[in-house]
Parts: sequence; C-alpha cells; structure tokens
Amino acid sequence: MGRGSSCGGGGGGRLYVAGVFVGGVGGLALSTTAHGGMVSSLGFATLAVAWVATTATGLVMVRSGRIAEHRKWMVRSFALTFAAVTLRLELGLYGFLEIDIPFEVAYAAIAWLCWAPNLLVAWLLTRTDQLGWVRAAERP
Repeated sequence: MGRGSSCGGGGGGRLYVAGVFVGGVGGLALSTTAHGGMVSSLGFATLAVAWVATTATGLVMVRSGRIAEHRKWMVRSFALTFAAVTLRLELGLYGFLEIDIPFEVAYAAIAWLCWAPNLLVAWLLTRTDQLGWVRAAERP
C-alpha cells in the first residue's frame, strides 16, 4: 500500500481526501440554503463537518503509520460520503409511500437521517475488530 494512499497506491487515497475537503467546504457553504429551514441546514452542516473530520483523522492515522486506525476512520468517512445515496433513497421512499407529512418536515428529518444512521453502523462495525482489519494490518 502506498504511503498516503488508502487505495493500494497510485494516489487514489489522496484524490479521495482532496475531493472530501472540496466537497465538505462546498457542503458547508450550501447547507445555509437547504430546504426545510434551520433543522435541515444544521443537519447538512454537521454532515459536512463530520465528513471532513473523519477524513482528516484517517489522513493523520495513515501518515503516522497507524494503518488499522486509518482504515476504521476511512470506513466512517465513506459512510458519510454515502449520505448522498441514502438521501436520494429516503426521498424516493417518502414519495413512494405518499406519507402525510409536509415535505419541509420530512426533508428536515432526512437531512439528519441520510447520514447519522450510516455513521452509526460504520462506527459500530469499526469500534471493535468486526472486520478483521486490526489483525490484518498488524501482519508483517
């Protein structure tokens, strides 16, 4: 695995980190214009900050040679990256089920539900060695 790259070398990890930093700053700026008012704005702003923070932590871990910890933080980062997909799935489900909740109210909830459960699952999977990464990273 190349230094600074979580994708086995070739700079893929660096590209991911750069993309997250650009996307996180953009997401934070755009969060102020979210539909659904302050609750939605706070949800998306928190997502942007958490996305950058988990990625930055993963970067610090790999640069200090803590590969198992790096992998855990990057799984958490990717769970937040996947929030865009989760958001669209939840919006589609809202429309499909024709729930009798105003869109602004539903969107305010989805602004949090598109990322918080993703991060919770990633956190639980990486909190212990559920994925076997600590042992794999410690092998010579």
